[in-house]
Parts: sequence; structure tokens; C-alpha cells
Amino acid sequence: MRSFQDIKNTIHPIASLMTPGMWRVWASTVFLSLNGVCIKLASEHAHVMQIVTVRSFLGLLLCIASAKGNIQSLFGRNKLLLSVRGVLGMFAMIATFTAFSILPVAEATVIFFVNPVLVALLAWLVLGEKVGLIGGVSVLVCFGGVRFPPKFGPPVKVESASLNR
Repeated sequence: MRSFQDIKNTIHPIASLMTPGMWRVWASTVFLSLNGVCIKLASEHAHVMQIVTVRSFLGLLLCIASAKGNIQSLFGRNKLLLSVRGVLGMFAMIATFTAFSILPVAEATVIFFVNPVLVALLAWLVLGEKVGLIGGVSVLVCFGGVRFPPKFGPPVKVESASLNR
């Protein structure tokens, strides 16, 4: 049986230079892309809330499995902040899944990846955190990319899309 290192070297010579962390980043990128495509395909047959429910249940199972039997570690110390985070995360997931079901995958992905930039901007406005020159330029470039996205397909009329599937 071939080892993982042999398989990596046969895929591409550069693959042998990648660290385990780089492989994890690559894998997360691939699975995040597949996530968007799966949401788009599933939304043709199921309502967005059904998809969110299944995704949340699978996420709960993964969290329980990763807790390795220590269920108390799932509930944290500050239950109020954890509850607020959970509710806001739920609304964010519903909004993201709705965007993937209505918009083309490329445009929904662009909107999805604006999230960290919005968090940085809100942290600067609300919490007074320092963004710095590179962070400020990154925010401007990101919003420029969202304002003028590449068009890969025909435009979608959002008002004609049905949310009640």
C-alpha cells in the first residue's frame, strides 16, 4: 500500500512542499466551495430552512464528536454571550443559505467572503479597534470588488425569485 507521502508526490511536485496546515487550508477551501454548490443544488428541492436545519444538526453532531465526551465544554462559561452568538450565527446562516439559493454561486460566494471585512469594519466603528493601513486598504479593496464584481452569467432578478419553495 502506498503511503500518503507517495500519493502527495504523484499528485504534483509542489504538493510535497506543503505542510499539514497548508493541506488543511486547501481542504477547507475545497469543502467550502462544495458547500456553496450543495446548498444551490439542495435549494432546488428543499426549502432554505430545511437545509439550515440539516446543516445545523450535522454541525451539532460534529461538535459533540469533537468534544470527546466532555459535553460541558460545549456550553462555555458565559452563556449569555454564547446564546447571542448562536442566534446571530443562525441568522447569518439563514441569510447565507438564502443568498446561495437565489443568486448565482459566484455572486453569493463574494457576498459570503465580505463577512470578515464587515466584522473588521464594525470592530473599528463599535469597539474602537485599530485597523491600520493594510487593514484599511484591504477593506477598501474588498468593497471595491463587491461593488464591481465580475459577471460570469446572465443577471438574476432577485424580485422574481421565490423564497417559498
